[in-house]
Amino acid sequence: MAKKKFSIEYALGHTSPSRLWNHLQSDTGLEGWFADKVDQDEKDYTFYWGEAQQQASLVSMRRDVYVRYRWWDDEPHAFFEMRISKSELTDVTTLTITDFATDTDEQDELTDLWDQQVDSLKRTLGIN
Repeated sequence: MAKKKFSIEYALGHTSPSRLWNHLQSDTGLEGWFADKVDQDEKDYTFYWGEAQQQASLVSMRRDVYVRYRWWDDEPHAFFEMRISKSELTDVTTLTITDFATDTDEQDELTDLWDQQVDSLKRTLGIN
């Protein structure tokens, strides 16, 4: 079954996009909320959660706007992306996560996982 794309939006208050950016693309920034440990070798990343590990490659990025990764063991068209936007009207920064799931159950599981990880990111950024 082919995976389908879905997106989730998280409001991050008045966080500056450049401050948020550092947590989305650097090994040390990602270690603060996304994984227990991250090793980076140019465009290749190894993420560690306890004894488990998974590898991804940086597919594309635009500084302070978005970063897109692809898991090495995933379908060729699948990726996960973290995109930053800032409302000129409200001055609120939004993080939009795009990911892929095979079915509704997997999408629900991934959404729960992203919710937990973004909660950790908010704590790291000092957002209540």
